[in-house]
Amino acid sequence: MININSNKNKLISNKHTPFLIGYLLAGYKDNEDCLNTIKNIPNNTIDVLELGFPSNNPYSDGKVIFDAHSIVDKEIASSVHYWKKIRDVCDYPIWLMAYKDDFITTGIYKEFAKMNLIDAIVIPDSDNEERIKLQKELKDYHIDVIGFVNPSMNEIEMDHVLNKFTFIYEQLYVGQTGSNNSETNYDSMLKYTLNKYPNTIPFAGFGLNNKEKLEIVYQKGFKGAVIGTELLKRYNTSKEELYNFLIEVSRSKVK
Repeated sequence: MININSNKNKLISNKHTPFLIGYLLAGYKDNEDCLNTIKNIPNNTIDVLELGFPSNNPYSDGKVIFDAHSIVDKEIASSVHYWKKIRDVCDYPIWLMAYKDDFITTGIYKEFAKMNLIDAIVIPDSDNEERIKLQKELKDYHIDVIGFVNPSMNEIEMDHVLNKFTFIYEQLYVGQTGSNNSETNYDSMLKYTLNKYPNTIPFAGFGLNNKEKLEIVYQKGFKGAVIGTELLKRYNTSKEELYNFLIEVSRSKVK
């Protein structure tokens, strides 16, 4: 098992019940509203806040998240000063989700690391070798890098990921986020992970939008799950709708 660098992430790894990752976008709906929304997330609902880093071209995201990126004040919402405010109001581990060209290629990730603004980095469009290099670089800053596998990968490809990372984002299907994809061909992927790499921490993502779906992936053996598009849909209605939904789906964590 690769060591976990973030102390906050270590607490997540020691949970006896599945953990829930909730995705929001930095600066959405506006800068102050985002801060207030994060600050007032109901207790005991999410365990990790996955926070999107604003992008001009979030090409792997579906319409809901794509549209949210289009209205964010990117200059402010991508600044270290704004993320410092987020860190100050957020008690959860912060996993920053970004596209490589926005966050890594620009070099801004180094500033975030030095200022201790995040606990993990989620970069879906980096290749595995880039993630391994990034993980080595960020170790001294106590930041973890998330590995990715999906049902289209063969066992050799999965080995390259599962050998190097502890937290594994296991995509339930291949495609854009927020899809209504009904495929359930992820069973062999999860079984391989749990049988050969029992010390990894696989969590499910893509297409999870209600309590029942969360209960299914937890029962199958995933140690956590992430909800993204559905949270923004609820948030687009109202904060109250978002918070009520979080309370509802958080009940799926109890075994």
